[in-house]
Amino acid sequence: MLKTEHLAVYFIFTLVIIIALFNIIGVLIMMIIDKKNSLHTLYNLGMPLKKIKQIFFLQGSLMVFISGVTGLLLGVLLVGFQLKTQWVMITPNLPYPVKLQFINILVVLTTITVLGLGAAKLASMRIKADFLSS
Repeated sequence: MLKTEHLAVYFIFTLVIIIALFNIIGVLIMMIIDKKNSLHTLYNLGMPLKKIKQIFFLQGSLMVFISGVTGLLLGVLLVGFQLKTQWVMITPNLPYPVKLQFINILVVLTTITVLGLGAAKLASMRIKADFLSS
């Protein structure tokens, strides 16, 4: 029963992460559109299209990494605070049970990394040669 609940919570939060990644894709696409003139200049000076795509992929990857690590640290601090102070109670005498496991941290970090890199790649692929030449 608890493993099923654990899996359901994982899938729900993965869905939340996917929805948040749409924001990252949107931000990257807006930056690409906003920087069109600068990208056009770089392209005309001889920078390959692959390098221009790589710039936005790295920017998206950095955004995902920083936000993922920040969220993970906040989550670990929250779990540690609950373990130490038992501030969230189910009943007046029963604290909400939490357990900090390294495998959970690794699964969350892997999920965020894989989905985030996919989102950054998807957004950076929106740059086409005809977009830069017009």
